[in-house]
Amino acid sequence: MGRELLLGVDLGTTSVKAVLVDEGGALAGLGRVATPWAQAEDGRVEAPVDDMLAAVPRAVRQAVGSRGGAQVAAVGVAGMAESGAVYGRDGRPATPVVAWNDPRGDAAVARLGEVFGAEYDRWIGQRARRVLSVAKLAWFVERGVVAHRWLGAPELVLWRLTGVAATEHSLAARTGCYDVAERRWRPEVAEALKLPGGLFPPVLAAGSVMGRTSRDGAAWLGVTEGVAVTIGGHDHLAGAIGAGAGERDLVNSVGTAETVAGRFAALPDL
Repeated sequence: MGRELLLGVDLGTTSVKAVLVDEGGALAGLGRVATPWAQAEDGRVEAPVDDMLAAVPRAVRQAVGSRGGAQVAAVGVAGMAESGAVYGRDGRPATPVVAWNDPRGDAAVARLGEVFGAEYDRWIGQRARRVLSVAKLAWFVERGVVAHRWLGAPELVLWRLTGVAATEHSLAARTGCYDVAERRWRPEVAEALKLPGGLFPPVLAAGSVMGRTSRDGAAWLGVTEGVAVTIGGHDHLAGAIGAGAGERDLVNSVGTAETVAGRFAALPDL
């Protein structure tokens, strides 16, 4: 019987990563594969859900390598925000995964500004931009897609492994439909964009056990059935914590995009 390890998965804009660490944080394995985006001539950036998910076990196999006997005790998933896919009532994807930097959604953003004004920016804790998940959702619904659920990139992995639909606060905060101060979904945002209700899953705390690997999910990833799975949050914030940042630190996180993050005792004035 090998030692127990923790498996981290990160679905990034440029690559999908997998890392194995022991309980003391020592690196035991690392894998990386390119994120399978396809970019059209009009600037749209997307990937089939199956292709996006297939990158995860490929990265995990690289991380595991030839070290037989490694027992994965828990799985944590982080990733890019705003990117995601629409699912139908049949539990299957109705759209590809759309990248956060995809250009669709300007009309939806303009509509939110008309209806809510500056109040909307205060709700979501940022300026309204077309990168928001609701902008992409509205684009699909306007074109006849019947939407039942929106799952962001990390949520897709949780769903595939466990059959549980859930998200986490830092990822919910990037959808454009979540009130960051009151920590709740804003149904009036969906109504303004003529989106069906209940599109977004329950918001749970990062690190909590959100589900456990099903028999099928475990076989897909190559781990044991019943392993605890959690969503660790937005990749910039998860990376800051992994780098040892504390409450008083200002973090400059540079990847495909750059973010400066710090902690505030009160909501900042946008």
